[in-house]
Amino acid sequence: MSTEQSPAGSQRNEDELPAVLAGLDLLRVTAERRNDMAVVHVQGEIEPATAARLAAALDHELVSGAIDILLDLHDVTFIDCSGVSVLVHTTHRAADRGVRLRIVPCPALHRLSEILGLAGELDLRDGSR
Repeated sequence: MSTEQSPAGSQRNEDELPAVLAGLDLLRVTAERRNDMAVVHVQGEIEPATAARLAAALDHELVSGAIDILLDLHDVTFIDCSGVSVLVHTTHRAADRGVRLRIVPCPALHRLSEILGLAGELDLRDGSR
């Protein structure tokens, strides 16, 4: 297995790039606007290789003038702590901007929020869209 030097001076394993590229197929994020409300639909897996893409999509909605964001995670099949971190961080950023972030969770997020004690931290809604 060979490694090469990145511009920052750290080594990068050549096997890392295919893993990152494979992550592109694991998550689909789409957004639509309904007046001042953004509805963000997410399908697939939210994990380290895909969490940044979700964060970028949510950041885009935060700066685009939405005053209400509905994040539909109903079709998410897996979420880990990297995904939960994105949700908590975005919830705080939204509150700082006066934006309401509501989340329709997948079953895994319900369970993680219970384990991590995030029931009051995230605005989790029922499955109705």
